[in-house]
Amino acid sequence: MQEEQVQRTFHEQVESFHFQVDGLKDGYRVTFRSDEESIKENRRVGAAAVNLARQAEKAGWKLPWPIRMLLWFWDKYKITEGNK
Repeated sequence: MQEEQVQRTFHEQVESFHFQVDGLKDGYRVTFRSDEESIKENRRVGAAAVNLARQAEKAGWKLPWPIRMLLWFWDKYKITEGNK
């Protein structure tokens, strides 16, 4: 695997969360870090919000573009996660 060239980095610490954005030669990498329990809680809340949006979409509601993109990315993430 080739070595990534980080051109610029931004770090921020808010309470127990660490947020980092790396500007790479060909894009960006965003990293969030925190304690394991708060990550699990946030994933449960996030998954519930995605499931609610998915049910609204199945019911025929016209969802705003950002929410449709979120569902598209979430589906790709779940497929990739299952292949590991």
